[in-house]
Amino acid sequence: MDYRTLEKEHYALHQSAAETLYQSRFNSEAALKWEFKVKNNPLFCLITPEVYRLTERSHNLERTILYYWSRLPSGVIRHYYRSLTIDEVISTNEIENIHSTRRDIEIALDESSTSEPKRFSEISHLYLALAEGKISFPESPSELRELYDHLMHGELGKENELDGEIFRQGPVEIRDSRQKVIHSGFSPESQIIEGINAIIKLTHSEEESNLVGIMMSHFMFESIHPFYDGNGRTGRYLLGIQLSKILSPATALTMSSAINQFRNKYYKAFHAVEHRLNRGDGTPFVISMLELLIAAQEGLIENIKQRIDLLASLEDAIKTLRGTSSFKNHQINLLYILGQIQLFGKDETLSLESAAKFLKVSKATATRYFRTLREMELVHEVSKRPLRFALTDKGREIVGLEVKI
Repeated sequence: MDYRTLEKEHYALHQSAAETLYQSRFNSEAALKWEFKVKNNPLFCLITPEVYRLTERSHNLERTILYYWSRLPSGVIRHYYRSLTIDEVISTNEIENIHSTRRDIEIALDESSTSEPKRFSEISHLYLALAEGKISFPESPSELRELYDHLMHGELGKENELDGEIFRQGPVEIRDSRQKVIHSGFSPESQIIEGINAIIKLTHSEEESNLVGIMMSHFMFESIHPFYDGNGRTGRYLLGIQLSKILSPATALTMSSAINQFRNKYYKAFHAVEHRLNRGDGTPFVISMLELLIAAQEGLIENIKQRIDLLASLEDAIKTLRGTSSFKNHQINLLYILGQIQLFGKDETLSLESAAKFLKVSKATATRYFRTLREMELVHEVSKRPLRFALTDKGREIVGLEVKI
């Protein structure tokens, strides 16, 4: 049954009846409460049967994700994380109407380049670090500001530079298409710092490290709106950090993609909590966010399953090649590596340096191996600096990967 907001009940019932319902919900034993005000009302959430069901569904899906993840070859994990990172950065940018392509993010992640820092480099590497478990939630407002500076490196205009001790000093308003103010961030800066400290305390509390607490802390951050620009991207990155601590990093790297797909649902969830008649009831927000999380997890499961099925085709083809006299062992190994990269990476290319390391040979020897595969029209050179190769159509066919995903 859909959870009816207090706003709807206010119009459906007499005002006194709506007040009675609010008191019943707020004082219920099933209510979780936070020291955080929404239009002067304490923020709370009811652990309704629906919230419980969605939470259980998410944890069950996570077990499925971990099962399929364990079946992936260890050598492709980083490539898969890189692929998820690229999708996530593109999605979090798209939500803010910032255009970025897969190629942009691939270039930003290219560690071999010695040129000037590339656009999206900081945010891309931060998401990759999240995947590898190298990022922790900030422990102070100053640490949060430092993280923000990295995320937004090169993206802020002069008009959006911060002017406070840590965050913004001036007020900020969000308006709809009719220029009606739909949200005002916390002000002055002392209130922003107080609110951020409340989130940090909540996040680092063992009692609150659950999905409901994580979703509500995400609402709190966006409600505070500590920056002039970049609140959305920072908030979603913080959400990813929190989710990666109790779910898999792979799941955390799909949340912005789900939000981007169901953007209207996401914004509607915020507006519901902030409506004055809903009086700080965060239950609808938690329900919507859990539904988005589940959509992200279901999409990830389908993606992994599809790749595992294709991996079986790849392995069958490689096994067949090993039983023939047409290919040498090092050629088959290279084809196998390239096939795995195509399945689990957004960048389907393999550098000469990486190939040499994997095969435990010199670059000169690896170059010779690639030359024979090029002569057979199974691989082609994609770039010279650095030297990178990819499978040709003929190469994909011979390793059982005619379908590109």
